[in-house]
Amino acid sequence: DARWLLDLWSVPHGNDETVQLVGRRNGVLFIALAVMFAQARHAAPSPARRALASGMSCGSALLGCRGLFEWAQGRAGPGILLAVAVECGLAWAWAHARTQG
Repeated sequence: DARWLLDLWSVPHGNDETVQLVGRRNGVLFIALAVMFAQARHAAPSPARRALASGMSCGSALLGCRGLFEWAQGRAGPGILLAVAVECGLAWAWAHARTQG
């Protein structure tokens, strides 16, 4: 149930069916990413591995920036800052992984 996350971020959610639909669809994307990265985790250093790490680093950084923007615009409450911190940490970790072996 995605409502607890929206509550944490202080984001109003009048249409629970829409929230559930978007949450379920995003869940499928996250599972697909998890399978892809689980299968690639032991791959030797290569351009493809660097591309995966670069994409995740960029995506995580952009999510963090987007969260800050939504908070600054008043569309999300201070709870979004927890997600921003995690996203920035992930961006750093993926960028670091890209530069390693």
